[in-house]
Order: sequence, then C-alpha cells, then structure tokens
Amino acid sequence: MRIFMTNGQLREFVGVPRQVFESLIAAPSAGTYYMQQIRGRFSSPE
Repeated sequence: MRIFMTNGQLREFVGVPRQVFESLIAAPSAGTYYMQQIRGRFSSPE
C-alpha cells in the first residue's frame, strides 16, 4: 500500500490486509486512522 502524506512524503507498506486499506479509505479522518491502525504495524518494502 502507498500513502502520500500531506507533507509530500510517500510511505509504502507491505502485508496490509484489504480490510485495513478499505477502512482507511472510509475513515472520517484518514490521518487518525493511519496513526492508530497502520503506522508502526506494517513493514516497508526493502
């Protein structure tokens, strides 16, 4: 999964379940969802 941050950075993650991706898209605040459910939980590609 690729996420483009508001500061222009690109973050990439591997092994993110489809449900997590879909929940991110549907979240009232994508930033809050990212901080609580994605950041630090999934690895970046090598």
